[in-house]
Amino acid sequence: MTQLHRPDKTETQVIAPMRNTNGFTLVELAIVMIIVGLLVGMGSSMVGVLTSAIKVRESKETLEGASQSLTSYAAGSNNLPSGATFTSTVKNPQDAWGRDILYLYDPNLNAVSPASLTKDTICGRRTTTLTLQTLDPAATIPNVAFVLLSAGSDASVQTTLNTNGTVTAKLDGINVTSGSTILLGTKASAAGKITVDARTSDDIVRWVTLDELRSKMGCQGGQLKIINNEVPFGNYSTQYLAAFTPDGGTGGYEWRILSKQLPRGIASAPAVGLGWNTGTFANTSSSTWGAANTLTLSGWPRPSGSYSLTVMVRDNSGNSASKPFVFTVNPN
Repeated sequence: MTQLHRPDKTETQVIAPMRNTNGFTLVELAIVMIIVGLLVGMGSSMVGVLTSAIKVRESKETLEGASQSLTSYAAGSNNLPSGATFTSTVKNPQDAWGRDILYLYDPNLNAVSPASLTKDTICGRRTTTLTLQTLDPAATIPNVAFVLLSAGSDASVQTTLNTNGTVTAKLDGINVTSGSTILLGTKASAAGKITVDARTSDDIVRWVTLDELRSKMGCQGGQLKIINNEVPFGNYSTQYLAAFTPDGGTGGYEWRILSKQLPRGIASAPAVGLGWNTGTFANTSSSTWGAANTLTLSGWPRPSGSYSLTVMVRDNSGNSASKPFVFTVNPN
C-alpha cells in the first residue's frame, strides 16, 4: 500500500508564507499612480522650459550671425543693405520660432545709387538717426547703425518706437506709428529721428553702434577734418595764394570763415561771408557758406600784421570740422 507523505513541520513553515504573500492594494496603486503622474507633469513642464531656453539661445546666435553678415557686407560695399536685400544678405533671416527678424537701420548708411558710394558713406559719419533705449538694464545708446530684433517666445514685440525731427529712417519689416508698439508682418517707414525702446527682458535685440561698425570695417581717418596745420605767410602787397583741403566726411563740402578781420586785398574762393561771435557762428544759414572741394585765399594782402581766423567745413550729412589759424603778412 502506498503511503502518503506528510510534510514535516519545517516544510510547512517554509511553504505557508509563500502561499500567504499579499499583492499591492488599491490604495497603494493609487499612490504610485499619483507619484508617476506628478513626475510626468514635472518632466513635461521642464521640457517646455528647456525648449524655450534652447530657442532663445539659437535666436541670439542667429542675430549675432546676421550682425556679422551685415558688418561684412558694409565692409565690402561701403554701405548697409536695404530691407529688400536684407534677406539675401544674412544666412538666416528668421529666428528659432520661424518668424522674420526685424531689421532697422539708418538710411543714410545705405546709398541707393552705387555711383554715390564711397568709403566715407559710413566711415565719414559721426551720427545716425537711431537711438536705442534699453529697460533691462536701463541705458541710452546714441548713434546706432542698425538694430536686429526677434519677438521672442511670446511672439509679441514689446519694443516701441518714438519719432521726432525730419530725417527719414527706414523701418523695414515693421509697421509703426509714433510711440506705438512695433507690429509684425508689414513694411513701412516713418519720418523723424527714431528712438527704439527695447524691452530686452522679453524681446531679443542685437544692435551695432556707428563706432562699432566703423571699427569692424577698419575705417581709418574717415571723419571729416581739415588737413592743413598752418597758413603760409604772405608779404605786403605781394601776390598770395593759400588752399585749405578737407579729408573724410561724405562729400558735398561747404566752407565758412570766422574772423574779425582779414587783410585787405584778400578774397576767398568760394566767396564766403565772414562771421565772428565770440568764436562761434554768427550765422549758420547756407547763404554764409560757400560750396567747393577746397577753400582758397588769394590776392595782394595789406597791411602787414597777424590776423586770426577759423576755417570751418561741413559735408552734406551735417558733419563739420574747424581749425584755427594765424595769417601773417610780413612787411616788405
